[in-house]
Amino acid sequence: MAFVDGRVFEEVPPKYNAYSKDWVMKRPGGDSIIVFPYQVNSFIINDSATKSNFEFKRYPSAHTSKYDMRDIYFLTLYQEKTSLVMLISKTLKKADYKDPYSNNLRYDTFEDANEYFSLKTDGSLTKIKKNKKSVLGALSDKEEALKSLMDQEKLDIKTERDLVVAVAKYNAI
Repeated sequence: MAFVDGRVFEEVPPKYNAYSKDWVMKRPGGDSIIVFPYQVNSFIINDSATKSNFEFKRYPSAHTSKYDMRDIYFLTLYQEKTSLVMLISKTLKKADYKDPYSNNLRYDTFEDANEYFSLKTDGSLTKIKKNKKSVLGALSDKEEALKSLMDQEKLDIKTERDLVVAVAKYNAI
């Protein structure tokens, strides 16, 4: 975990609450505290099962046309001039079983609501879905060249890996 003031903590177990978008760290005393987004630049979550590291970063200049996203942590999937980042989030689906036409959901549940974004060097974020049309729309300044490269590679953009490859090809143009 890298703090804004330059301090780095290696052995602090981080927790990320995808519903509230809060980052929590465990103190040596055993309890946990919520860390304000403006205090931490990045943190890494290690998955011991797959032996993978997931780097979450805060981009202070990040914004969309509607929202300021500078205090949000994004999972960095690919980093270059134009990067691919993912906003990890959850939504709460309330129980629905009382009406005669209900879905018979007896318990509240959390559902994944992850979103992919292309991040340009100026901080602009453009939402990308897992389909060819969305990728070409988000990276429209080099659309024709990217489309021909995607056709050559036979990228259907159905997986996260395909998104990473498409953004890498875009940067190579």
